[in-house]
Amino acid sequence: MVSTTSALELLRNGSIKQYAARLLKSDSDADDVLQIVAEKMLSNVSTIREPENYVRRAVRNAAFDYQRAAKIRENYENRTSLPPESVEHDAEADLVLEELEQVLSRLPTLTAQMFRMHYVDGLTQTQIAMHFSVHVSNVEKRIAKAKRACLVELTSIR
Repeated sequence: MVSTTSALELLRNGSIKQYAARLLKSDSDADDVLQIVAEKMLSNVSTIREPENYVRRAVRNAAFDYQRAAKIRENYENRTSLPPESVEHDAEADLVLEELEQVLSRLPTLTAQMFRMHYVDGLTQTQIAMHFSVHVSNVEKRIAKAKRACLVELTSIR
């Protein structure tokens, strides 16, 4: 058994950074992922049985989450920057987005923020829970509440 501090030392190991850079194909993204893993490890101080395996698995999981969030953001940006198919389509899309924002504005601020972080920014519920220092079940319930409110409101309008 090894302490979290010893596992953090492994993050400074060059082979772990190379592993992250190989997964992400970018040194700067690897640095970001190593920072995320370090913050996670510091917030969850515990005893680790196999620190090198733990660190590699944590880096791999964080790298996948990081790539997934980047793809979601890119898709969102591409979707919003495309020229509209028609004036009607553009106006209808704007109307739906405006209605969605109105629904979210009536929800508690934290609930709306968690909904946006999950569906717009592409963060996982676990990442959101860590960001706000709450249980994942709290995030799940808030996102489900926001989703229900949006579905009820948008289906009643149509």
